Amino acid sequence: MDPAVIATLAGPALGAIVQFICSRVDGALGREPAVVSEGEAKFVEEYPGPLPLDESALTSDREARLQQLAGTLAVYRDHPEIARGDDSRLVESIVLACMDLSALYGIKFRFQNSEAGEVRVDQQLGDVERPVTGIKASGIRRGVNVDLKQTAVRVSRDGRIVGLEVDGFIG
Repeated sequence: MDPAVIATLAGPALGAIVQFICSRVDGALGREPAVVSEGEAKFVEEYPGPLPLDESALTSDREARLQQLAGTLAVYRDHPEIARGDDSRLVESIVLACMDLSALYGIKFRFQNSEAGEVRVDQQLGDVERPVTGIKASGIRRGVNVDLKQTAVRVSRDGRIVGLEVDGFIG
């Protein structure tokens, strides 16, 4: 699992991946087979049906790590508004969980932002008295369309409206 792939994800796509990983981690800790729903199939390369847990791969160290990861990822699952692709703690937790889940179930993960073809933001502001940025991104992949609409009632002398701030690559 490449951390750079996760870092390109945002919004609903990242939230769906966190939810998916949390469900698989909870299943592993409950020693249940991995069941992937039709909507989740896009996150794995091949899914022939429920995947049995390899009990021999669930060592005490791996189980302890999964319990810690379950706690960390649950915060992002319960508060998806804080999940960001540039959050190193989140990215590391997803990568480690995927490594463990691959060892336990043989799952080959495939994460991509299927909604990355278009990003839409409609930001309606009242009085702007400090800098406000519509979209902050670590990069924008080729083929992504960004549609940003910002309106404000009033912008003070100390206020500033920035549509798009990219700290990294474009294309």
